[in-house]
Amino acid sequence: MIIQQNPPDRMDSRQGLTLTEVLATIFILAVGMLSILILFPVGARKVKAALNNERTALAASNGISNLAILAKTKVLDLSAMQFSATLGDGRKVAFFDQSAGISSTNQYPSSTPASQFPIPVNFFSTAPIAGENTTTFRKNWFSLQDDIEWDESGSVGAVVSRGQSFTVSYLIRSERGLYDVTVLVYNGRSPSLYDSGNDQQLALGTMTDAGATGNTAIALTKLPTKEDGRTVDKGSWIVETSNREYEYYQIQSITTSTDSGGQPIFRLELERPLLRKYGNPAQTEFYWVDFLSGVFPKGQVQFN
Repeated sequence: MIIQQNPPDRMDSRQGLTLTEVLATIFILAVGMLSILILFPVGARKVKAALNNERTALAASNGISNLAILAKTKVLDLSAMQFSATLGDGRKVAFFDQSAGISSTNQYPSSTPASQFPIPVNFFSTAPIAGENTTTFRKNWFSLQDDIEWDESGSVGAVVSRGQSFTVSYLIRSERGLYDVTVLVYNGRSPSLYDSGNDQQLALGTMTDAGATGNTAIALTKLPTKEDGRTVDKGSWIVETSNREYEYYQIQSITTSTDSGGQPIFRLELERPLLRKYGNPAQTEFYWVDFLSGVFPKGQVQFN
């Protein structure tokens, strides 16, 4: 008699993972976690940029209100300001800034020959309001006011809570009793010194579709830099002085290539086409305006 025994029970499913599978799982998880972690610094930069943009716009609004108050209360007499000679379109131009710390020629930029581009800079060398010193006056009227620490009496305190980072100046064009005002907002510029020395002239290069009227780019033979490593970058502002009215352009991107001689050349894409109103290539001058955070044309304003 043959007795048939049943075969031993088999394991129909696996009870664990191999070491190779564990390592592969860890690798996939690590890649996913790194992808998530990368979003944090990117998000932080975006938040910082958004806050700077918001405060820049707030500083511009604050600045035009302060200018209106100064003009309407006759603290500032716009009609008595020093303007340039009449330009080709009948306008006169002046800058209004917070500091007297510039050369006696009162020109901007200070390195520009006055005979070519006589754009006067007007400023308060002494506080025009009784009871205020010049430093207090500048803090009150040329900086974002929530940068200031106020004491219980309503006076400016000894501490500036945000470092007085945002300051303003004004480009004013006069025409037949009306004033066309552009507010310039700076982030990180000294609140007590006029930083004309930080505005560097750009060395122009030649590149197809760059630099002519209507183009949206200019070409440079080199990028200017500062002692602390700051340089022209995306978001920086440049100003064209050849039209003697000061047109500002923000840089959207910078690309590098080489010219026919193998030398590096930098293409700066701008946010709008070049105007070049007076179109004299021999006098074309562009400057990098250091610390400039935003340019806000406010149009014609009647201060009365």
